[in-house]
Amino acid sequence: MKMIASEITQDEILPQLVAELPRGHTTMIFEKLKDQSERIFYIQKTIEQQRSRATLQENIQANIYHKQPIQHNFTKTLPIDVASQITRELRDEYNLSFLELEQEHTERQLENAMVDNIIQTLGQFGRDFAFMGRQFRVEVSEKEYFIDMLFYHRKLKCMIAIELKT
Repeated sequence: MKMIASEITQDEILPQLVAELPRGHTTMIFEKLKDQSERIFYIQKTIEQQRSRATLQENIQANIYHKQPIQHNFTKTLPIDVASQITRELRDEYNLSFLELEQEHTERQLENAMVDNIIQTLGQFGRDFAFMGRQFRVEVSEKEYFIDMLFYHRKLKCMIAIELKT
């Protein structure tokens, strides 16, 4: 705690951020990470998404700070204010190592593993997600489509359709 106290007093933002985290989360971040921008990233993500300590540890081990953001078409398909809200709410990186899939796997194997481990999957997505179904049938202009996985986001009050790609 002395180390954390001495390090946060050197920064204007950190004391306010750290005040919002449980002590165990704070200790883990400061023990495992030495780079200040990494610490701030993980603190902000933990606060925003109300991550558990176990999820925080998985994300640090998966090094999501250095990973590329997910691809989406929100800004092309939604009004800018809605797109920015959704972008803030959704994570850029998900650690699905708990699925224990082979290096080479199909989209169907990925989907089956996610559904079989739905509690851990929802833990990665965040507390506001609810699983609605898989291979959800949608008909548009007399064409039939299937959504790989369908979720409802309680905070955003909208459906989230996920097309899985390996």
